[in-house]
Amino acid sequence: MTPNPNRLRRIGWLQSGEPDSPNEQRKQIDALAEMGWIVGQNIRIDRRYVRLVDLPVAAQDFVKGNVDLIVANGTPATRAAKDATHTIPILMWSAGDPVAAGLVASLARPGGNVTGSAGLYPERSVKRLSLIRELLPGIRRVGELGLSTNP
Repeated sequence: MTPNPNRLRRIGWLQSGEPDSPNEQRKQIDALAEMGWIVGQNIRIDRRYVRLVDLPVAAQDFVKGNVDLIVANGTPATRAAKDATHTIPILMWSAGDPVAAGLVASLARPGGNVTGSAGLYPERSVKRLSLIRELLPGIRRVGELGLSTNP
């Protein structure tokens, strides 16, 4: 999408849990403004921060509202958005392993209407462990925490 002063584009922001901090939201709005997207002029962001079980309903609301783009934060939000639409573009953010979760065909060629960034796919974990060993050669144990609801 490119900025058009004659058309208000609508983004549906889908996320489980607590809202982003006001500072984080300001950074997002400033980054959009740098690309010509001005909230209230040519773009509107409808943010939904809901419980995991409410993600599908919130995603359906965005589809019914005919948003131009869904930004989905995390694997569960991306899954809910993908299940809700095959036509509206979905920008996943911080999805764990979108290939293993069946959200995209591959990282190089996601296919369908889902694209974006992945967080903790196996290749990245291996690289992270390699860097830790390089920085801390005497380390004997390393643990990694994750959420079973956000694979």
